[in-house]
Amino acid sequence: DAGRRNYLERVCAWEYELPRRRGQRLAVLDAGAPAGFTREALEHYLRGKFPSRGNLRVGDFAILPGGYSKRTIFFSIDDDAGSEALVIRANQPTRNIKTDGADVRQEYPVLRFAFKAGLPLPEPLWLETDESLFGVSFVVCRKAAGRTIGSGHTNQMFQAITPEIRAELVHRMRQVHATPIDASSDFMSKSHMSRWLPYRDLRATAIASVNFWMQEAVDQGGSVGPSLQRVYDWLIANAPPAIPYTPVFLHGDFGLHNILFEGERISTLLDWEIAKIGDPAEEFLPLFMSLATDYDEALVRDYMAAGGQPVSRFRITYYLLLVVVRVLVVDVAPLRHPRGG
Repeated sequence: DAGRRNYLERVCAWEYELPRRRGQRLAVLDAGAPAGFTREALEHYLRGKFPSRGNLRVGDFAILPGGYSKRTIFFSIDDDAGSEALVIRANQPTRNIKTDGADVRQEYPVLRFAFKAGLPLPEPLWLETDESLFGVSFVVCRKAAGRTIGSGHTNQMFQAITPEIRAELVHRMRQVHATPIDASSDFMSKSHMSRWLPYRDLRATAIASVNFWMQEAVDQGGSVGPSLQRVYDWLIANAPPAIPYTPVFLHGDFGLHNILFEGERISTLLDWEIAKIGDPAEEFLPLFMSLATDYDEALVRDYMAAGGQPVSRFRITYYLLLVVVRVLVVDVAPLRHPRGG
């Protein structure tokens, strides 16, 4: 009725305004280097790690501003053998979000698994967990080639999505989902991916995903307000039926902001920090959001024609609400560390 609707609208408006107002009092994340990451310190570290590389020096060195859960540093190594372009993905000094892959020590095994499976991502070279020099753990990869053609944050596309690009998006998503999952492998049994192995059907996976993100809200130190509780209750009550399809390997954030292109071919999939095993319908949401659409029937149809599991519009809409939960949880994270007041 009108009274309840008005109450819910006011509660929702209050909840959504709170992070913004609190965020105004948070210090902006330093756009400079994390503690210890300078050209000189990196060069000293690399000379110690690779003593046989004669005349090694760091050439290009650039720290990308921003970075929510990780900091990105582009650099090149020049030595007697030539030059190579590399990338550091480093944990932030303060962990803003606690999801498994937000820590490079957990993301690195996923990168190795995906690379060995032949998926398009830069080769992960090594993981450094000794924090005595730089203050954080980090992973080093080869630098990816290509460019982004759209943003998942502004829903802006930088060039037209041609039929060839659409076909490539379908092909690469299907490739990720077709990656064999060996439950007995060290990667699956000894990494955080093992948390998803017990769920054998899409309903169980959906409920586990909802509970995972709700638990994240609690772990972040936030409270579960009325609107978030209402979404949670709906998601549990309306979880997809236990249809006989097997959960698949998911990138987790398959949107244009995490995809690099060379021409009309995908060269690289970036940011595997929320990779998991789950319902392929969940993978469409970041892509649709970055394409500025709620649903693309032709793209879903092409995915199924390419051998993908049947995906219903209801399941995609269901995971849209789960994305709402994810966004609210991520918004809560900075409130745990109220820098600057």
